[in-house]
Amino acid sequence: MNSRATMLKWVAVMVFGLMLINPFSALAQFSVSATYTAGNIPADYNTPGGSSCPGFLTVNIPTGAAIVITGVNVSYTVTAAGGGWKSEQRSKIHCTSPGGIAESVYYSGSGTSGGPQTYNRTGLNIANGVVGGGAINFKMDLYRTWGGSGCNTTYQYVNDGTWTVTVQYIVNVQG
Repeated sequence: MNSRATMLKWVAVMVFGLMLINPFSALAQFSVSATYTAGNIPADYNTPGGSSCPGFLTVNIPTGAAIVITGVNVSYTVTAAGGGWKSEQRSKIHCTSPGGIAESVYYSGSGTSGGPQTYNRTGLNIANGVVGGGAINFKMDLYRTWGGSGCNTTYQYVNDGTWTVTVQYIVNVQG
């Protein structure tokens, strides 16, 4: 047997051995996305404890005990309008399914002007405690620090069709 064939044989044995030690190295990562399309999500006024007019979104992934959620990616655009500034918007995503959690902080826009502010966050662990897959529920809390009172889209809002949640998961065949 030539040295190249011997080397390839040893590489194959090593890769198989590593897969036995760490079976997740051979598992494929899957993802499912959903986008909110029920209209602009209004901002509440000065409600860091939670908006009284949140948006809700469900991402449906396969069900079963072997489903393991490994992360969540979110993206959305908030528009500052009516004299509001991007720096006055605050947003946070919660996974409201059993085992889910909220992001630990509110995210702010930047700048003393109106217009759209785009947010992208990846690798969030807010749904990692949800077991069994199925309907994974999320809530968008948006509030503003200036402008009027109550919930409205006059000063700040999440643009319809921009809030997308992607749930990443693996199937744990080890059980």
